[in-house]
This record gives sequence, C-alpha cells and structure tokens, in this order.
Amino acid sequence: MGKQRKVYLPRWIAWFIQLFVLPIWLWTTYAAFFTEKGRDELGIAGWLVVTLVMAAVSVMVFLMSYGKWPAYIIEEEDE
Repeated sequence: MGKQRKVYLPRWIAWFIQLFVLPIWLWTTYAAFFTEKGRDELGIAGWLVVTLVMAAVSVMVFLMSYGKWPAYIIEEEDE
C-alpha cells in the first residue's frame, strides 16, 4: 500500500460554480411559483427537491474548495 495524497479544488471554483447554480435556482423558483405551467408541473415538492439538490451541490463544492473534503484521493505506490 502506497502513500495517499488528497487533492482539493481551487478556491475560486467555489464561487465560480455559484454563477451557474444561483441563476438556475432563481429561474426554477420563478417557474414554480409565478407561472401557471410551472405550478402544475413542478409544484412545491418538485421545487423543494431541486432546491435540496442544488444546495447539496453547492455545499459539496465549497467543502472541496476550502480543504475540508478532498475532490480526489490519489494513491501512489512505493518504489
């Protein structure tokens, strides 16, 4: 068994991903609460699931970027 090395994401990734997650979440919230078709198709339960998934992705990326949770674990064999 070799040496394990933990690799983390760069810190800017945590904020860069929010440029995508936040607008998608805002659009989903608008569709779920302010359009008739969105209320019928997505509903509050669907909106809640989408919100929880996006929040989980955001938290995961923040933890990987700030060194709390490794993005990769590389195992190097002994020579």
